[in-house]
Amino acid sequence: MTRSGPQEMRIRELIERIESGVSVRSLDRPASPTEKGVLKVSALSGGRFHPRENKRIRDDDLHRAATNPVAGCTLVSRANTANLVGEVGFVEECDPSLFLPDKLWQLYPKRSVADPVWLSLVLASPQVRAPGSAWCDRHEREHEEHLPESLSSARLKT
Repeated sequence: MTRSGPQEMRIRELIERIESGVSVRSLDRPASPTEKGVLKVSALSGGRFHPRENKRIRDDDLHRAATNPVAGCTLVSRANTANLVGEVGFVEECDPSLFLPDKLWQLYPKRSVADPVWLSLVLASPQVRAPGSAWCDRHEREHEEHLPESLSSARLKT
């Protein structure tokens, strides 16, 4: 069956699941290649993921870190300054020494309906991100692993 023209889909129809990390105590320096690090919110900038933006996790908090960034997923900042809330970055490679903080969501795309890179670009676009800043900030204290209704209901032409 072929499609005839653009179709509308809600963002939530393009996402398989969402994960977030936890708050861990860290040192004020990046992790070395042999250490474990927690991503900073500034690891997401301009639609790109910058894994070197991390802090070394304190040894006494290593047991709490659990969620690694996964290749093919999109990370979204859900809290911080107005400029960083709603920021997006596409994960190109897995790094088992890095972990998500509580302020980042990891979105797993439904690969049957959305190309992972395309979804990341759409979420980084001004048309989606601008409304996103407001919804993320309202949910800063929540630890729910689902998109707020205002974003998940947004319609996209595919």
